Amino acid sequence: MNDEKIKENYEIKKLNKNHDLSNFTCGSKDLDNFLKEQFLEDFSKKLNVTYLTIFDGEIMGYFTLLSDSIELKSIHENIGSYKKFPAIKLGRWDL
Repeated sequence: MNDEKIKENYEIKKLNKNHDLSNFTCGSKDLDNFLKEQFLEDFSKKLNVTYLTIFDGEIMGYFTLLSDSIELKSIHENIGSYKKFPAIKLGRWDL
């Protein structure tokens, strides 16, 4: 497959409740259940954002981003009064 075909037919779309996930399976029951069952609850609570990877109109995989923080426990440098730094976590993904 050439690069142009991939560029023209590959999309990343933000998942919403209107996407049909009924035929998607990644081979992991836990990951499938998250996408098909847990996603809507998390979406309604605005806990994370899930994106679908789509090629030629078919869902090939997904990934989920959520807010997190990094707790600083033992850094020897002077970093001011911060005890935590903001972070983005890649929570669930499968391709």
